[in-house]
Amino acid sequence: MPPADIANLPFQKSATEILVYPWQVASGIQFESFLARVFSNLGATVYVTSTTGDQGVDLIVTIANLRIAVQAKGGGLPITNTAVQEVVAGMHYYGCNGCAVVTNSSFTRGAIDLAVRCNCLLIDGEGIYGLAMGRNPWFLPQLT
Repeated sequence: MPPADIANLPFQKSATEILVYPWQVASGIQFESFLARVFSNLGATVYVTSTTGDQGVDLIVTIANLRIAVQAKGGGLPITNTAVQEVVAGMHYYGCNGCAVVTNSSFTRGAIDLAVRCNCLLIDGEGIYGLAMGRNPWFLPQLT
């Protein structure tokens, strides 16, 4: 059964309430909407790019002096270095000063290697809980 559309859920007030949503099986727009809620809950301004021609960027997350290009990749397969290539290019296209790929799955060794070289943050399915709770390198200076 596909997850409910998180955009139609009532406004969430806590990370715990947001994490009740079945993000582990979400993909596409549902996963993007989930992440937009997570980032918004952390105090960020979130811009959702168009579904076509987005240059590899699904969300632009702004908090303090950070403008982060985010590619959301929901699904079951490990995410390859193509996602990293796209979000790094999209970061420059949108004038961002950081980038990340967030997935409810995992990353291939090639994606990890490229991300390290390009300074692209990778957040996998195991890291989403920490992200929602504010335990993330972007947000720690702003939340402490």
